[in-house]
Amino acid sequence: MMKSVFGDCGLDFITMDYKELIRALDENDEKSFEQTLLILTTSSLSEGVKTPWLSMYDVLDGSGEQVLWDSLKTVINPERFEVLKREFVKFFSMEGIVSRLQFLNPAVVVQEVELILMRYEQYYTLEMSGYVRLNLYMHIAFMFERLMIAQDDYEEEQRELSEQEQEFYRISRIVFSEAEKKYRIRLDEYELSMLYELFKSLIK
Repeated sequence: MMKSVFGDCGLDFITMDYKELIRALDENDEKSFEQTLLILTTSSLSEGVKTPWLSMYDVLDGSGEQVLWDSLKTVINPERFEVLKREFVKFFSMEGIVSRLQFLNPAVVVQEVELILMRYEQYYTLEMSGYVRLNLYMHIAFMFERLMIAQDDYEEEQRELSEQEQEFYRISRIVFSEAEKKYRIRLDEYELSMLYELFKSLIK
């Protein structure tokens, strides 16, 4: 995944068994890591490790993004860094969706959700952290399947919407129009209100 984003930048990407990594670090063989920009791991390392390191799961929050950027900014530009963050989120989204979707193709769903989020980002000029993006990936993917297998029609709640909510509902109808046709679903007011709750803190 990282090679595809970085391309031919002169970096070597070395994969290592976790136990082997811990052994090398415990031996304090600094020469082995003196040219290492960053250690990416799926488990935490001790605070005594001098080489910059980051748990992959922490890429999804703001502090993790900053560590990743500080380590890689000499070899990647901001535009490619955004692509890298998106690839991380898509990777984790796929992992979670594969285990929980009952019959939809996760690879197809992730691509469609990516397009949906991009439309929201373009319309509202949003900036999403990796954690927020992952949460939206999961919510929308499961929403598709939930609506496809729903047995009972939702009884619309009659309530007055704010201008911001009305605008969000309007643009959401446009954003989801292709998915509604493809999956033969209809986002009711309840689903739109759930989406609005997830988006409202991002909308300026």
